[in-house]
Amino acid sequence: MRGKDGRYYLDVEWKEFHVSVEIHGMPHMAVGQWDADLERANEIVIGDKRLLIFSSFGVRHRSDRVGDQMVRMLVAAGWTQEST
Repeated sequence: MRGKDGRYYLDVEWKEFHVSVEIHGMPHMAVGQWDADLERANEIVIGDKRLLIFSSFGVRHRSDRVGDQMVRMLVAAGWTQEST
């Protein structure tokens, strides 16, 4: 997605289901970046999209939980095996 500042963000987006995923690494832990991330996340949700946020640690070390949450979010948004 492209933000108001012209920069792109979000790591994955399923437009047909209004679902997006953002993955945060260490740079997102700086207070200024974290605050900006939270503000963007709020705008995404206000804009009627579903958003999941994961840490890069979770993606690497807890991929089963990340995958489970992604599948459950997509199912809640209407995804079925027939829709792929």
